[in-house]
Amino acid sequence: TTPLSEKIIQELERILGAADMSVGMAVREQHSRDESHHHVTDGLFPPQAVVFPRSTEAVAEVVRLCAKTRTPIVPSGACTSLEGHIA
Repeated sequence: TTPLSEKIIQELERILGAADMSVGMAVREQHSRDESHHHVTDGLFPPQAVVFPRSTEAVAEVVRLCAKTRTPIVPSGACTSLEGHIA
């Protein structure tokens, strides 16, 4: 996996504000787990950043940035994965 560049992190902070995103390991690990039957992989592949957009426009800006930089996005809700979005 290619590390997320500092430029992308700075741009996410500009879009969202530092309070609505995290590159901290605790938050990243929390978002790499779910309630699915794939629990053996929990925590093995944490995201490089977690964002918490508070508006449709913020979501759109994050998606535009990720599309422009070819950065993958994995949407997440309550992190149950019981609906099968990752399983």
